[in-house]
Amino acid sequence: MKKGIELIGEYEINKDVEYNFNYDNLYSYADTCRTIIGIIKNEKPDKIICPLRGAYPPIRVVSSQIEDNLIEYVPTSEFLHNKEELVQSALEKIVSEMKEKGIRAPHILTVDTAITGSSIRRYRDLLKKYSPELMTRFGFEDLKYSIVKIWSSKSKKESHHNNIRNIGNKKIEFNDYNLNVDKLFCEDDNILLGIDYPFNLKGGKKAAYIVRIVSKNPINVEYGDKKEIYTPLDNQTTADIFVEIVKNELKNFLLTP
Repeated sequence: MKKGIELIGEYEINKDVEYNFNYDNLYSYADTCRTIIGIIKNEKPDKIICPLRGAYPPIRVVSSQIEDNLIEYVPTSEFLHNKEELVQSALEKIVSEMKEKGIRAPHILTVDTAITGSSIRRYRDLLKKYSPELMTRFGFEDLKYSIVKIWSSKSKKESHHNNIRNIGNKKIEFNDYNLNVDKLFCEDDNILLGIDYPFNLKGGKKAAYIVRIVSKNPINVEYGDKKEIYTPLDNQTTADIFVEIVKNELKNFLLTP
């Protein structure tokens, strides 16, 4: 596990689930991960927020191409009972670190997956809500957020736009990227996500304690008329195998001139 994820243990899942993936969909997923790497290298953020759980698989795929200390893992799932406090605390920690490093205009990039987009819109609202006070407290006049959203869509159309909010002498910039994949694969599947929140609270909410999901379900990939079966080794989980499959495809992209 990359540093920064606070795990309280492991939870083993033995489900009779068969994963059959089409190569074209995996190709699309890897291609989008390549685009994310390009955006990160172009934007040069001071910190990358990985919202948990949804963004964990794509961040694991691209993490080998970026500095580990750039990534901040933040529980942001809508069913968490204290999502707002978690986001506020993470922002305060990040902005404080930027101040200590002497960064004058912090740039925070977030990668997340989206089905309807409601969760990322709520997250964006929280950034708008807490940023002005944090900027005043830590003495920043400029703050930039880049938000990379991965949508489940067959459309190859991608979009990029930005918006600047001026609040007195302060400027908050939102730089939005919308990317598409044929299939998200891992959405709401704790076996493929590799992590989960196991503790339920009253009212249907969950506590923000994270466990590593241990499962040994194989993944079948259809390459035209052929099928390749990927089985987790002793120290691997199904989620690890998924990331490895996509990483191998990503390597082919990165090695192509």
